[in-house]
Amino acid sequence: MAVPSTPDHADAAAPGYAARLWAAGLATAVVAGLVALAGASLAAALLDVQVLSVEVAGTGWSATTTYVVAAAGLAVLLTAVLHLLLAAVPRPVAYFRWIVALVGVVLVAVPFAFDAPVAAQVATAVVSGLVVIAIGSLLGAQGRLVERARARSAVA
Repeated sequence: MAVPSTPDHADAAAPGYAARLWAAGLATAVVAGLVALAGASLAAALLDVQVLSVEVAGTGWSATTTYVVAAAGLAVLLTAVLHLLLAAVPRPVAYFRWIVALVGVVLVAVPFAFDAPVAAQVATAVVSGLVVIAIGSLLGAQGRLVERARARSAVA
């Protein structure tokens, strides 16, 4: 009996897979927020520069708080993207890697579009790149685990 090259993706939203994926996504959001906080803190302490961030009117949040929350939010958003890919396409992790890489390129380039000191632009680009690497590596690993588990269950 031949094993299909791509398992049926109808079980991608099975409770066990979805629960583990979202637990990993929330843990990744915490890590992403902490990477952003550590990077912003190091930039401020060592280089005396602030990361660039959009101020959220009326919240009273600092630029660093906004940046940390945005990093965590990106992790949650990318978890949703991975979940959709796992449910809909063959080789979902390959597509996810491309999406994360392109998001990373955009987030590293965006600071240079603002009229700000070069040091702040570079610090923001570096920290954003590290956040995307953390998110991509952690969620990509989880996606591979789901793919392998589904492939094993498809064979059984």
